[in-house]
Amino acid sequence: MQTPIVVYVNGTKAGELDVLKEIMAQDVVEVRYFEPAKAQDEFGQDHNGGAIVVKRLEGVRKPPPTPPAR
Repeated sequence: MQTPIVVYVNGTKAGELDVLKEIMAQDVVEVRYFEPAKAQDEFGQDHNGGAIVVKRLEGVRKPPPTPPAR
């Protein structure tokens, strides 16, 4: 089993890679990837898969939920 990459959004731990699907590209200011060793130094030992840090524009709303398929 592969160790997941942890995602942070505006300084808050948000989850794993699937969180990135919820972020609209036009709301992103910066994205940084931390390799596992650097992620562990920055965020702690539970970051064996590395980390992605996303900075979003302040005051951005989440996109509306996708309606269920029929």
